[in-house]
Amino acid sequence: MVGAFARNELSGSIPHQIGSLTKLTYLNLVGNKLYGSIPYQIGSLTKLTYLDVSHNQLTSSIPHQIGTLRELNSLNPSSNYLIGSIPSSLSCLTELTSLNLRRNQNNGSIPQKIGYMKDLVYLNLDNSFISGKIPSQLINLKRLKRLGLSNNSLSGKVPPFITHNCNSTINLSYNDHLEAYTHSLWSSTWTFLWDFDGKLAFEDILSTIEDFDIKYCIGSGGYGIAYRAFLPTGKVVAVKKLHGSE
Repeated sequence: MVGAFARNELSGSIPHQIGSLTKLTYLNLVGNKLYGSIPYQIGSLTKLTYLDVSHNQLTSSIPHQIGTLRELNSLNPSSNYLIGSIPSSLSCLTELTSLNLRRNQNNGSIPQKIGYMKDLVYLNLDNSFISGKIPSQLINLKRLKRLGLSNNSLSGKVPPFITHNCNSTINLSYNDHLEAYTHSLWSSTWTFLWDFDGKLAFEDILSTIEDFDIKYCIGSGGYGIAYRAFLPTGKVVAVKKLHGSE
């Protein structure tokens, strides 16, 4: 059973009766004018594999009952006004490959139990109010390809396992109290975006350099190759693709 209602200018709140649609496997409410909270009854939709409520006006916190959706592959409540901490119950979503919480007002730290979500390929927590250290448990996310933590209040040292475990695009820009690596910690091929205008997504930046086309190369060294990216805003930034020592 599929519920596809994207960009239909739906308004009002998500009815709690949605919990009765227990055969629903796909629910897309992106780009409407929905407000209020995500009803906790959504936890009854245990057959859901896809849930997208992004680009609405939802408030309140993410209900911990979402952790009962064990078959969920993709969860996207981004670009709303959600508050509160990220519920640790999300760690129960062990089938999840994509988690996008960017552009909300979530606070607190990144839950350590997020390391249980070992199938995650895409994790985006950009543009929130998240603080604290990057948890060491992220070392378990060995399939991770995209990690977005920009525009938060993260602090402490960037842990070396980020490069040891994944061939990833990583965005840590605009975290004023986050300490960068020393060169001795670089290993494995990855892409690191440290200081750019955080209004653009990874995909926007990588698109401008045509997935690291050599014509955008501006230099190379022992730790990687630098590319010049011309952004639609008119700003020019450098993107460095780093690699391990030979």
